[in-house]
Amino acid sequence: MTTPYERFGAATAQGACAALDYLGGGLINYGTYSLITGAGALPLAAGIAATMASRYACNWDPNKEGPPPSGVAPIQGCAKVSDGGYGYLLVSFTDGTPEDLLLSIDATEITRAEYGPDPERPGKIAFFCEWLRINGVTGSRTLGNVDTELYTARIDVKRGECVKQGDPADGFPVVPPTTYTDPESGCVINVEVKGITTGQGGLGSFVYKLSPGGETLRADGGIIGGCNFSPVIYSDDPGGSGGGDPPFVGPWNPDWDLPGGDLTPWGDFLRDLAGGLIGNVIFDQIGALLEIPAPPVEYRLDPSCTGADPAELPVVIEVPPLKGLDAAITRIDALVPLLQAQKDLKQPICRDRPTLEGDWRTISFRSEQTSPFGKSRLRKRFRYRSVSGIGLEQLVDHWASFSFDAGPVCVIHKGASWGTPQVWASTANEGKRVIRHAAGEAGLDPDQVGQWIISGSDFARVGVSGTMSVDTTGGYYWITARDGSDERPIVAKT
Repeated sequence: MTTPYERFGAATAQGACAALDYLGGGLINYGTYSLITGAGALPLAAGIAATMASRYACNWDPNKEGPPPSGVAPIQGCAKVSDGGYGYLLVSFTDGTPEDLLLSIDATEITRAEYGPDPERPGKIAFFCEWLRINGVTGSRTLGNVDTELYTARIDVKRGECVKQGDPADGFPVVPPTTYTDPESGCVINVEVKGITTGQGGLGSFVYKLSPGGETLRADGGIIGGCNFSPVIYSDDPGGSGGGDPPFVGPWNPDWDLPGGDLTPWGDFLRDLAGGLIGNVIFDQIGALLEIPAPPVEYRLDPSCTGADPAELPVVIEVPPLKGLDAAITRIDALVPLLQAQKDLKQPICRDRPTLEGDWRTISFRSEQTSPFGKSRLRKRFRYRSVSGIGLEQLVDHWASFSFDAGPVCVIHKGASWGTPQVWASTANEGKRVIRHAAGEAGLDPDQVGQWIISGSDFARVGVSGTMSVDTTGGYYWITARDGSDERPIVAKT
C-alpha cells in the first residue's frame, strides 16, 4: 500500500510536468523565493530550469511561448526609500539583461508594478508602473512591448536607506491545477503550483498546495483510507542533493488563499520547514504507521442471566480491517452500543431462584447452660429440605447425638434446592460443620452447589455463645420430618 508521501510525490511529479509544459520558455522570466535568504531571488537561468525538468523527468521545451503575464509584476531590488531619501527609478528586463530604462531621478516608493490589458493595443498586455516622487507627486509609465520582453522595476538609492525590498517572486502566473488519482488506493489529490523556491547551488523546486479530491469519498459516505487529509504545502528540497532529501510538508494556512495579500505568503513558513528536516522524517514515519492495517476485531457482551424469559441475546460488534484513523474512530464508536447494552441487559443479580425439592426438616436445639442474659436456656431452630427419603426414625438417628458451639457468626448457604439454611455459630467453620452435617442427610454437597455467605453481629444479645444440643424437653426429640404445616408434626420419644 502506498504511503502518503509516495502519493504526494507522484501527484507533484505529474503536476510539475504539467506546469513546465504550460509555462514553456516563460519559466525563466519569473522570480523565485530563496530558502537561503528568505527573500526574492533572480529568475531562473535557462540551465537551472532545464535541471528542474530533468529532476521531475519531464519534457520541457524552452522555445515554447509561455502564458501572457498578468497581475503583480516582480520588483527586483529596493521598493521604498527612507524619509528624506530618494533614488533613480529603473525598469529592466526580468531575464537579467543589463539594459535599464530610466523613468525618474527622484523616486521614493514604487506603488504599482503590474501587468494588464494594453490600452493602446486591444488584446495585448502592457506593463504599468507607478511611483511617488520626493515632492509627493505620483508618476506613472506604461510599457507596451510585453509581447517580447517582461519587465521588473527597482529604485537605485542615491540618498537615504532602502526600507522595503521588492519580491521577484511576485508576478508568478496562475498555473491551471491538475488532478492525480492513485492507481492502488483510488485516492484523488488536487495539485496547485504556487511558485518556485531556490536553495543551495541555485537549484529550484516548485511549491504546491495539495488537497483531497471529491472522489475520495465513497458512495456510502465512507472515506478511503489515507485520503482524508487537510490541505498541505509541499515542496521538494531544492538543495544541492538534487532532490535526495525528504520533501518539506506542512499544513496549508487558509489565509494564504485570501486575495490582496503577499503573493508568496507561504515563504517564511516554508523556510522554517526547510530549517527543520526532522519534522519531515517524523511526518513520514507517522504517515507510514497510519497506513498499517489494523486487524478485524469482535466485541461481545454476553448476558449474565441465562434463564431470563424472554431469553436475552448477546450484543456483538464486529469491526472490519481498517487503516489509520478509520480504525481508531470505528473502535471508539463501538463503545456506545456496548455501554448501552450494559444497562439494557440484566445485571448479575438475576433473581433466578432454584426450584425447592424434598421434605422439610426442622431440628430444634437447646443450650446446655442457661443464657448469660437470663435464667432460661438458649433455643435455636435449624430448617432445610431433604430428598433422601428416609423416615423420622433414621432422621433422629442422624441428629440425636449432634451438638455445636453457638456464637456471633452467622453462616448461610443459598442458591441450592434445599432452601436457605443458616446457623449462628462460634466460627465460620463451626457453622459450615452444622450445615454440612445436614447436607449429608439431605443428599447434596454444599461446597459444589449454591454459595456460602458469612456475616455476623457485634450486638451482645445476638449470637450468644454456648454449646447447643438437640432439644429433648418433655421426653421427645424435637426433630420433625414433613412437607407443609397441616396437622401436628410427628415426633420421636427419647
